[in-house]
Amino acid sequence: MTKGTKIADSADLARANDWSRQAYGALRDWDVARRGRWSTWDSGAVLLTVDTMANGAACEPVTIAAASNRLVFYTRDWETDLPLPGQSFGEAIAALKDLARKWFTGEIALAAFYLGDVWQGALAINPAQLEEEMQLAVNWIATQTAVDRVELHTPRRETDQKFGLAVNGKPIGVPRTQ
Repeated sequence: MTKGTKIADSADLARANDWSRQAYGALRDWDVARRGRWSTWDSGAVLLTVDTMANGAACEPVTIAAASNRLVFYTRDWETDLPLPGQSFGEAIAALKDLARKWFTGEIALAAFYLGDVWQGALAINPAQLEEEMQLAVNWIATQTAVDRVELHTPRRETDQKFGLAVNGKPIGVPRTQ
């Protein structure tokens, strides 16, 4: 995600780069953006931070950064970059909005993996198909690193669930909230 010195608590478009200004123009009237706060960084990036659900309830922050010809959706130690290869700017904006909608409505959650207290990786999954999606996520992380637990992260930390992992890599035990 973009690093640097924050120069404004609102979008200072005079200091933003062309890509960031274009992204701001495409997102500023979006319902999710109206729930958030804009800021500008010395690198020319424009960031949108949203920590409120559509119903006004507080949630884990989501940061959307527009910088260096990319859009970044970041939350809960997970990020994804757009545009994807071959994707136009307009398609990337549409994909970003769809991703945010799915996150805030609970259509996606994060399978976040840990070894002890150290975060090892995360993968977006469909919580409506938790058992099969979690197994796919466990299979993915097994190719990356060792882990001993997985947490299901959502926009609302109080609905998160934790699972231990059995020797065979399957989530075990009854899900428990934090």
